[in-house]
Amino acid sequence: GIERHCPGGGPPRGGRGEPMAVTWTQRLSSAASASRGTPEPRAGHGAVWQPGSNRMLVFGGQILAGAALLDDVWALSTSTSWTLLSAAGAAGAPGGRRDSGIGLLGASMVVYGGWQGNKLLGDFWEFDSGARSWTALENAPHALRGPAVASEPDGKAIAVFGGAGFLDTSGSETDSDTVMIYSKRSLWELPANGVGSVPPTRRASAAVWLPAGTLELVVFGGERYTTAWGYLGDVWKYDIKQGRVYAKEYAIYLAKVRKANEAATEDPRAADDTIRLELKWLEDLFASLPLWANGMIVFGIPGFCLCMCICSGLYRQRRRALLRKRMEARERANAEADLAN
Repeated sequence: GIERHCPGGGPPRGGRGEPMAVTWTQRLSSAASASRGTPEPRAGHGAVWQPGSNRMLVFGGQILAGAALLDDVWALSTSTSWTLLSAAGAAGAPGGRRDSGIGLLGASMVVYGGWQGNKLLGDFWEFDSGARSWTALENAPHALRGPAVASEPDGKAIAVFGGAGFLDTSGSETDSDTVMIYSKRSLWELPANGVGSVPPTRRASAAVWLPAGTLELVVFGGERYTTAWGYLGDVWKYDIKQGRVYAKEYAIYLAKVRKANEAATEDPRAADDTIRLELKWLEDLFASLPLWANGMIVFGIPGFCLCMCICSGLYRQRRRALLRKRMEARERANAEADLAN
């Protein structure tokens, strides 16, 4: 069993001083099916606790019959009675899936991404359990399956960590170590992942958001699939506040670098100013000379160069003709000498 601890310190005692065992109690069996008013047995689903209604909300997953993927929503009350809030395939529902990220935003359940049989999903949905209706929110930055989702204690935001997706240009599915934050006020944001030691990439981990005011996440375990495969048992804590500050400062730094590079290499005015500065001595020279001297420079020098080129060409042509005549004369002399012998 699981040992139960009480606030006074130490486990509760039985009549003879021995620790009392805490045991599991089965409240419902998995033999029931949806036709009897309970969810069908499934895997890859997600759940959240809804404090205001004092019940657990369960979404989606995959069943054995035809390996069907579901998008239904069920509510389980503390009296262990099930209520179907949204049937599978209902109008406006997000579509069947498994391995989605499930969180609580305000009083509403939110669903992020998942696996839909042949593709990864990056959509983001909100379910209003009162109106029993779905609303599509802004898509997430990455399509993922198996991310860990943690809800802020006051319900104003959720944090998403890890998961598996096509995150680079290799075309292969890879695991993530990225943290993403969503709130109705700022939508999606990506705080900095950290400098130095960061957790290994993973999917199917568990995360919680520590009590209000801390802005910290705790992540435990998961599956490492795309590098050295294995299950993880490590625990990491992430400071959201520091990540936000670093991301903001780094974005400012990158903007400054980009602006400096554009000014140095792409701004035509900057290049034009450089040329003007380098040729200013030539402008000063022309301004100090009389008009006839400027004319000599503008027309005389190019004309002189043209004449030199023509003369040089004529000279080379004449020299080649003389050399040709000498070679012909030498060949005739050699031929006459051969005949005389």
